Amino acid sequence: MIIDDKYLIAYFGKQSEYYLEKYKSYKSGDKFSFSAWAFLVGVLWFLYRKLWFEALVIILIYFIIERTGNAIFEIQLFKSDNLILAYLLIRFLLTMTFGFVGNYFYLKNAEKRINKVLLRTSNEDERIRTLTKKGGVSSAPYILIVVEVCVLILLNAKVI
Repeated sequence: MIIDDKYLIAYFGKQSEYYLEKYKSYKSGDKFSFSAWAFLVGVLWFLYRKLWFEALVIILIYFIIERTGNAIFEIQLFKSDNLILAYLLIRFLLTMTFGFVGNYFYLKNAEKRINKVLLRTSNEDERIRTLTKKGGVSSAPYILIVVEVCVLILLNAKVI
């Protein structure tokens, strides 16, 4: 089902022109497009776009890679230089993957959320209001960055 532009615009918010174009490409069969922001900031972009589940999966992937790398380093299966190189290569491949699937996940998620709102109510004003609230962006990445900077400052000052 093709979603009316007014609902997409309400959901996408400030970046509606960009994502409207991406959505039309997505519906015409071009499922994957590169998102420079998803590539550059990774999990923060997913949080910013309210892709909570996907952000959690990314965090778990990084956690598993980190734990596996530490385990391999501890048993000295590889030389540390090779392990660092392998780690950097894996991180690069992951960030490239996030860049290519970011918009796909965002558009698929937007479509699902919009359709759910459209099924629940027939009142146009309520639809637009709900889509505006459910869509748009989150301030979670900003809060996360501030907390992380504070923790780093406290660690550097040897307070914690």
